[in-house]
Amino acid sequence: MTFTLIDLADDKANLQLANRTWRPFAEEIKRAGLIRGERADMLSYHLCTPVSTAEARAIAAYFAVAVRSGRLAPGLNSNDAAKIAAFAGASSGFEVC
Repeated sequence: MTFTLIDLADDKANLQLANRTWRPFAEEIKRAGLIRGERADMLSYHLCTPVSTAEARAIAAYFAVAVRSGRLAPGLNSNDAAKIAAFAGASSGFEVC
């Protein structure tokens, strides 16, 4: 199974990630407080959880800095972090499905 991150403004600009790839990133997004509450919990499930433009920008910045500084949380792949950062930064918000 995979998770698909769907750009709200361009449904052709999707990012597909394996479950084992996305779930640790979803946990890091929650741990870092980039998304809070129930929606943060829902990121690890296939529920089409919305991510606002502001949240997407925060996710992009967080992972871009982590990759550049070499301070990515243990268990997260820098190539995947860079892909997520690029996708989130270019999106107008997205859904995690």
